[in-house]
Amino acid sequence: MTSTIPTILDSLDSLLNSNYALTALQKTQCQLVLHEKQHKMLDLDSEISEAKAVLAVLECRRSDLEKEHGKYKAALSPVRDLPPEILAEIFQYLTPTLPLATDLEREEVERPPFAIAIVCQSWRATALSLPKLWSTLDIKLVLDDSNFAYDSEDELDESWGCGSPFRRRPAASDEHLMDGLTIESALEWVIASISRSGNHRLSFRLHPSESTANLLLNLLFKYKHRWYRAMFIHVETFPDIPGVLNTCNLPILHEVAFSGPWGRYIHFNPSHAPNLHVLGVYGILSSLDFPLSTLTEYSQTTEPYFDESLPNMIYPRLASANLVVMRLNSMSLMDDSDTASRRRPLLFPCLRIACFYQQEIYRYVGEGRKLNLMATFDTPFLEAYSLESDSHAIPTKLEPLLPRSPHLRILRLLLPNSTKLRSHEVQSTLRMRTEIEELSLHIPARITTEFIRHMDLSEDRPMLPKLKNLYISDSSLEPEARPLDPDMADAVVHFVRGRFGAPDPLRKFCFLTHTSKYHRPEDTLDDMPTWARTQDINLDLKKMRMEKGWNITCGTEARLPRWDSLTLNDLS
Repeated sequence: MTSTIPTILDSLDSLLNSNYALTALQKTQCQLVLHEKQHKMLDLDSEISEAKAVLAVLECRRSDLEKEHGKYKAALSPVRDLPPEILAEIFQYLTPTLPLATDLEREEVERPPFAIAIVCQSWRATALSLPKLWSTLDIKLVLDDSNFAYDSEDELDESWGCGSPFRRRPAASDEHLMDGLTIESALEWVIASISRSGNHRLSFRLHPSESTANLLLNLLFKYKHRWYRAMFIHVETFPDIPGVLNTCNLPILHEVAFSGPWGRYIHFNPSHAPNLHVLGVYGILSSLDFPLSTLTEYSQTTEPYFDESLPNMIYPRLASANLVVMRLNSMSLMDDSDTASRRRPLLFPCLRIACFYQQEIYRYVGEGRKLNLMATFDTPFLEAYSLESDSHAIPTKLEPLLPRSPHLRILRLLLPNSTKLRSHEVQSTLRMRTEIEELSLHIPARITTEFIRHMDLSEDRPMLPKLKNLYISDSSLEPEARPLDPDMADAVVHFVRGRFGAPDPLRKFCFLTHTSKYHRPEDTLDDMPTWARTQDINLDLKKMRMEKGWNITCGTEARLPRWDSLTLNDLS
C-alpha cells in the first residue's frame, strides 16, 4: 500500500491546490494517505516524548552540575581572600544615610546593615564588630505601613537571628497581633542596634505613630548623651519634644531637624546643646529665638501660604548667624520692583553654599513680581550656588539670579520655564564667571552653538576655562541651528573631545536627553530639536567613552544633580 502513495499523492497534488470536489475514488485515496500520515505522527510523538524525558534528565543533571560549579567558583572568589580589616573598611561605606532636611519626609526607609550580616558567618562577624555600621537608625513605625516586610521567607528567618524589625505582614484578620509584633520587633531592633554601636555617636530619623511615639522616645532618651543627628518626623505625634529638647543635656548633638504641619510654629531653644551646628525645618516654622552663633547650616521648606513673614522675621535672624550652608525651599524668594528697591540685601559674610528652590504659586505671580535673589541676599564669599525654579517670572537677564561673589566655583541652574531669559545674556553672564569648575544647566533653548564653541580651549579667550564637571540637558541647547553656525551636535562632540583631551581635562560630562527627567518618553521625532533628528549625539558620546575611557554619561543613565545636594565635601 505504501508503494502506491507517491502515485496517489501525484494524482491528488493538483486537486489540493484547487476548490474542485473530490470523486469517490479520490476520497478513498485521501483517506489512505491520512491513515498513513497519522501513523507516522504517532511514531514521531512517541520519539518526541522519549527525547523530552531524556532532555529533562539532562537538564536536571546540568542544573545540579551548575550549582556545584557555582559553589566551587565561589570558593575561588577573591573576596574570600580579603582580610577582615579590608572587608570592614568596605562595609563602612554601607552605613545607612539619613536624608537632608529639605527631603526629610522621603518615603524610602534606609535598610539597616542586615543585608550583609546574613550572607555568611564571617561577614556577619565582621558586620557585628563595626559600631559605626549600626549607629544610624531610620525608624519608621506607622501601624498601617507596609515598610516592614520581607519578600522571602528564607531572608526573614536569617534576618531574625540578627534582630531585624522586618517581618512578613500577617493576614488582615491578624492585624491586632501584627501591630504588637511589629512594635516589639522594632524595639528589639533599636535596642540591638544601639548595643552593637558601642560608644559610637548615634544618628536617627524617627517617624512613629501616635501610639508608639512615647515608647520609642523613652528608649532613645536613655542614650541622649550620644545623639549626633536627630530627625523628628511629624512632631504633632509628640508635641512636647521641642520643649523637652530645650531642657535636655545634649553634649554632642550636631544636627536636629523637625517636620510637621504646614505653618505651625515650634519654639526650639536648646540651652544645653553647645555643639549644635545644623538645624532643619520641614513644613513647620521655627521662631529661631535662641542664640545662633554656633549655627553653621540651616535648611527650611515652607508652605507657600505661610512664608510671607520669612523676609522680615526669619531671614534677618539667619543673617546674624555664622551660616556656611543654607538651603531654602520657599515662595518668599519672589519680590516686586518697589519692595526690592526699598529693602537692603541681608549680608551673609560666611556663607559658602546656597541652595534655593522656588515653586510657582499663581497668586504670587502678579505684574512686576520677579525672582530676584540678589535683592534679598548679599553673599560676597559664596563658592557654590544652586537654584531650581519652575516660575514663569524669570527675568530677561541672568545676573539678578546669581550671587555677586567672585569666588563662585559651582553653579547649578534648573529653570524649565525661563522663556523670557535671553540667550546672549546667559552667555555674557557666564563668560564673566571665570572661576566656575562645575556647571549644571537646564534652561530650555538658551544655549547656542556659539556658546558651545566659545567653551573650546582652542579659542583665544575660552569661556569657563577652569570647568571640570558639566551637566546639561539637550533641551537647553538651541533647537534650530542658525544658517551660518555649525551643526549643534558636531559642536557638542567637538567640545567634549577637546576638553577631555586638554592638559587640564574635563573630569565629567553629563548629557541629559529626552527620555530623562525633563522629557516624556512618548515625545515624537517632531518634538526633538532639528539637530537631533539627523545625528544621534548619544552614540558619538558613548563611542568616545568606550574608546577613551572618559567619564561621560548620557541617555537614560544621565541625571542632573539635585538642587539641595551641595555639601562642604563638594568644595574640597
